[in-house]
Amino acid sequence: LGKLAKNYHYNLFELRTMLRNLQKWEVIFYQEATNKPTIQFQIDKLPQANMPFDNQQYNLRKKTKTEQWNAILDYTKSDLDCRQSFLLKYFGEDVQEACGVCDKCLASNAKTAISERDFLEIRIAILKALKETPSLNIQNLIIINEKFKEVYIRRVLDRLIELDLVEKFDGESFRLK
Repeated sequence: LGKLAKNYHYNLFELRTMLRNLQKWEVIFYQEATNKPTIQFQIDKLPQANMPFDNQQYNLRKKTKTEQWNAILDYTKSDLDCRQSFLLKYFGEDVQEACGVCDKCLASNAKTAISERDFLEIRIAILKALKETPSLNIQNLIIINEKFKEVYIRRVLDRLIELDLVEKFDGESFRLK
């Protein structure tokens, strides 16, 4: 455009104005240069009547998307035990335990909080039993602490494992370290 303006002794602004007017009057087709890439198709697009449309494929996609949206709604609205378990099940994984860190698990843990007195009593009973018997499975530890809920016993065991006092082996068996 600069070369054209120089050849005909116009400044660039005047030349652009004239070209735009000619475009407006439909004398020429003028497309201004841009810094963006442009694509011009060499053939016209198909008329809508000739467009291939697979109704069966469309219905399958629609059904899949509807199922996905329903799963999202279930995730947000339902009274789940554990959000992470829900997501893992959605993606086809087998889930055995709750994560313990999502909002649902934390709320559940708050409801089943253990008192310090009960914690110490369970802890003493577990450590005493493991000193007398080299290893015990979870069922034995539950029987020893029969007056407490299983969730409390498991919580104490988890803490003992964290403190490196007890170790878990062969699934649900425990021994002193």
